[in-house]
Amino acid sequence: MWQSATKSLIACLAGGILLNAQAQDISPLPETGLWQVETTTLINGQDMMSAIREAQRQALSQLPEEQRAMMEAMMQQDEDQVNHECVTNDDLATFSDADALLQDLLRDMPGCSIELTERGGDRLAFAGTCDGEEGFTGDIEGEVVMTSAREMRHTFTGNGTLNTKSNELPPGMQDMTGQVETRHTEIARWVAADCR
Repeated sequence: MWQSATKSLIACLAGGILLNAQAQDISPLPETGLWQVETTTLINGQDMMSAIREAQRQALSQLPEEQRAMMEAMMQQDEDQVNHECVTNDDLATFSDADALLQDLLRDMPGCSIELTERGGDRLAFAGTCDGEEGFTGDIEGEVVMTSAREMRHTFTGNGTLNTKSNELPPGMQDMTGQVETRHTEIARWVAADCR
């Protein structure tokens, strides 16, 4: 139950914009190929993914040994909060259209209004507000910085209200409804030219 609320919060916070957030006015453009993305999401200073993993461990203790071993192996794969994304030549072609970028942001963040506030050099910044009935309501801002063609950093912060029932949050975070301060950080590094 709390996993769906957590996923919707992450979607609201991150907006799926790390590898789609480049505009032609930002340089350098990322190299095509496989990128490794490390993420951290803090709510009121607490690591949300750590709370989720702890809740999963507690739930595992209730399973029979065979099922527990299988689930622990699956959890270990997600332990380091690292994902992989592929950037293609087709992706690079879309990075040059700031209007398309803004539309992608808005599509991924229903109930939010976002504007690009800065673009140029190695930085793209945005700000806005969200009015999510069952999610986050408040002010948001963020930036994407290209530190090189093989590394980009994305930071997203929000100050507002989390409109989620406490029983839909993982244990240890159930007191985090109401006023919250969020910080989502992603660091992406190029790994290889081949996405396979």
